Amino acid sequence: MQRQQQSGFGMRSIMGIVFLVLAVMAIIFIAKSIFTILSWLMPVLLIATLIIDHKVVINYGKWIGGLLKNNLPYGIGAVLFTFFASPVVAVYLFGKAMLKRQVRKMQTTVEEKQRGETTDYEEVIEEDDFEFDLKDEEEIIPLEIPKTTRRIRQEDKNSYDDLFNDL
Repeated sequence: MQRQQQSGFGMRSIMGIVFLVLAVMAIIFIAKSIFTILSWLMPVLLIATLIIDHKVVINYGKWIGGLLKNNLPYGIGAVLFTFFASPVVAVYLFGKAMLKRQVRKMQTTVEEKQRGETTDYEEVIEEDDFEFDLKDEEEIIPLEIPKTTRRIRQEDKNSYDDLFNDL
């Protein structure tokens, strides 16, 4: 009885290891395929990045130069990463350029809404003898605003009120 349980456990562990190896092989195959496709698209992405916003590529180069100057091991690591993972770096730079482009578009849209869009204008000549036509039922009722006088009691007065009496 114990022998059957041990052989069943051994079979399950072998199947688990085989499944794990197959899963790792599938992940490696998918990553290799994506990397190959990106390496073919890299020149197009780099040119598109330069067209959209060339400052993204320039700033990336300045960043690597700064790393080489300030922290040599990290700078060498960044150069090696850029060299070996250049398709990934090209996709990153392209995404950054597209994001900056979208932000600029949204910013100009918001600024246009705040300022109002400019339109062609046409001069309107004012006529001095323009009158409103009133219907027979309408009457003009003048508004009368009652004047109020404010009394200041003697105990409410203070030295601040006296400052402006001489003016």
